[in-house]
Amino acid sequence: MKKNMLKVFTMLSLVVMLAAGSVWAAAEEPFKINVPFEFSAGKQVLPAGEYVVRQVFGGSVVRIQAVEGDAIATVQTHSVQSKSDQSKARLVFRRYGDQYFLSQVFGSSDLKGRELTRSRREREFAKGNYSARLASEAEVVTVTGQ
Repeated sequence: MKKNMLKVFTMLSLVVMLAAGSVWAAAEEPFKINVPFEFSAGKQVLPAGEYVVRQVFGGSVVRIQAVEGDAIATVQTHSVQSKSDQSKARLVFRRYGDQYFLSQVFGSSDLKGRELTRSRREREFAKGNYSARLASEAEVVTVTGQ
């Protein structure tokens, strides 16, 4: 009886691990996206262009790499829940005047995404160019992927 229970438990554990692995792999699918403006991602300023976005190091880090050229940014993120269900991968930016700062990354039809902490550059830019009231009300700009 104990051997049968152990076999059942082992099989169930294996099934759960395989299912979790396939969900994990799906969450990490890279996607391409065309960003039509220069933007900041963490400490890096990246030019307008086409990028490949992927999660690395267990999903807590996001890498944004230019399809052409050597522009690349690797940023630490934390989990965030989307307020709306969308069917395409997307990047969400905060815009202050003509300055864009990457804020969130969502994979295709994914309600759970990754959020970047405001960089020192973004905080300084917001304080230096806007009143405290306007800095907290940055315009949100969303760019969808392919």
